[in-house]
Amino acid sequence: MRPAATSRVDDHGKAVPKTDDELCQVSLFRTRSLARTCVVMVMASVLYLLGSPESVRGETMLAVGSLYAPDARGEVASKPLVLRLAAESGWSLVPLDTVLDAGALMTATMVGENAFAFGVRAGGPLILKSNDAGQTWVDVTGSFEYYAPGQTPLAGIFSDDQVGWVVAQVGFGSGPNLFVTEDGGGSWRLAGEGGPLVARGIFGLRLVGAGVQVAASGPTGTSLRTFDGLQLRVEPGEGTHLRAAAFAASGDRWWAVGREGWTPDGGPDVATIQSSVPGQPWGGTRIELGERVDLNSIKFCDPAHGVVGGSVVLGGRDPDALLLTTADGGGAWRQVDLPSGLGPSRIGGLGCVDPESVWAAVNRVGEAGSMLLHSTDRGSSWAQIPSMVETNGRIRAFTHN
Repeated sequence: MRPAATSRVDDHGKAVPKTDDELCQVSLFRTRSLARTCVVMVMASVLYLLGSPESVRGETMLAVGSLYAPDARGEVASKPLVLRLAAESGWSLVPLDTVLDAGALMTATMVGENAFAFGVRAGGPLILKSNDAGQTWVDVTGSFEYYAPGQTPLAGIFSDDQVGWVVAQVGFGSGPNLFVTEDGGGSWRLAGEGGPLVARGIFGLRLVGAGVQVAASGPTGTSLRTFDGLQLRVEPGEGTHLRAAAFAASGDRWWAVGREGWTPDGGPDVATIQSSVPGQPWGGTRIELGERVDLNSIKFCDPAHGVVGGSVVLGGRDPDALLLTTADGGGAWRQVDLPSGLGPSRIGGLGCVDPESVWAAVNRVGEAGSMLLHSTDRGSSWAQIPSMVETNGRIRAFTHN
């Protein structure tokens, strides 16, 4: 076999040595002397790809929230924000040129290449739809406003690109309703008999068979309701004094974080992590670490591994971001160390690409800005990742396909 040429002619007609990369591309390991160099270079590339938890073909993560920027009058206004994480490009800021009004995105959901983002804007609701895994978006609010006038979407989930559910309400003084679409958001109708779910806008949604289950928190406690395609029924066991700030589903179990102790006789008010299966009472763990702990987000990446986010006040200072993890399905929770220099902050959204790759948004307290934390070991350790909105954004939620 002929050895590969070790030189090439440059743009000036002179012979110059080939780089190791060029030799690898043309040699196909023709000589023993080149084999080691090429193998090292190829292995380095493979390790780089494998070392990136987002390197699985077709997987995408989205982060939604608010972007603060000057408007036409030079005044700072909130605009809807979408960040996109893809294997080939890392995090990128997605232009939302079709949304002209001030507003914010509160939550999002993905099924394959299809994504929906829900929020508010001046004068009403905001619903955006993407058919290409979040690269481009169209405003589909009009159809929702037509079928649900005056309603603001608070949470949503889709089972495929056509069938989805949204919890929405008029303001925060009336009972929310559950709406369903069967044509990808083209039209909406009340699920079952409709009617109020609970008089507070904290909700979790998960798919159950051909329907959806809604976890809701309000002044009378936390409850579960299931819509099976025919009616919206209340699950037994509601009425707990847990006031949830966020929900997550794992297997057949619901998880919630928030506070408990709001009782008629004035019981203690402490942060808590609780869980329940439909028909059973809520129960869990109180979290008492400092002068005050607030828990506002929870995510289970698999049935055993979960992450809870919030803030803790120590020594009378401003709140510091707080992350707790479990490796035994919620049996025990432990506080994990976070990178230094985050300043006064609290955890916003949490998201998983897979059980090992976990993301957290750290929102500054008292000023705009969101930082990103990433764990590659199921939440045991965290590194700060550069964010494009560290001084002018607020990340509220993640979703992953």
